[in-house]
Amino acid sequence: MRYHRQELNDFSGPSGFAKTKTLHLDTGPVYHELQLFTNVNNDQIEQVEIKVNGDAIYDITGQFLRDLEKYKNRYQAAGIFIVPFSDLTARTQDGQHMTGLVTLPGDNITVKVKFAAATADQTTNNIVPDVTAVAITGDSVPVRELMPRMYRETIDGGKTGKVSFKTFDRGPRIRRAHLIADIERLEIKRDKKVRFDLTKVQNNFALRHDGLVPVDGYYHFDPVQTRFMLADSLQTAGNSFEINPTLNTVGDFEVVFEVLERVAA
Repeated sequence: MRYHRQELNDFSGPSGFAKTKTLHLDTGPVYHELQLFTNVNNDQIEQVEIKVNGDAIYDITGQFLRDLEKYKNRYQAAGIFIVPFSDLTARTQDGQHMTGLVTLPGDNITVKVKFAAATADQTTNNIVPDVTAVAITGDSVPVRELMPRMYRETIDGGKTGKVSFKTFDRGPRIRRAHLIADIERLEIKRDKKVRFDLTKVQNNFALRHDGLVPVDGYYHFDPVQTRFMLADSLQTAGNSFEINPTLNTVGDFEVVFEVLERVAA
């Protein structure tokens, strides 16, 4: 049996809405996925932050986690939020195992869940937010070669038409980038060569053709739509790297990056 599933120890911290709960993960196993079981709405998880030795490797919202599962065309149920490290839809065993969160002796790993304010109905019915976690793990490995990351960046959208984002930290491999904006077209260049250039219509067709479900309000750049999570992820190391969306609407916007970062030896 490659994967083990178990409920984790309780979250700690103050009870109530507009509060943050914390879970400390045991070290030893490789974490492939966390499933957060809650009694709150999608937009009431303001932040899920995961730190490894003080380094925030995940910083996303509950709504994004729900949208990501919708995009992957996976079953969902109300109040449950999936935090993926490995992508269990990968075609190969290496693609699943090597992209997990490897934990080592001495690591300090925390999961923080920040709740938003209560709704009027929740206040009236004296509902207190609750969260428990189920982990999908695998056997320990002695070396952490790759660190999965999922985090938000803001891109300047001060004009319509093509804008350029050239400050991406070159080196990590991009699994996916989810641009939350009204985007007509996306171009990506590395070392001045075009690596990707599709309109949203063309891109959405390609994603649907591979069994994915584009979510309204997003442009999903997904080099691993093939399900080969290592071979097809986008290498960003080089002399230059550009993400150039063409905007239909003015306004700064967020991008959620899913990346794999090589850990220094």
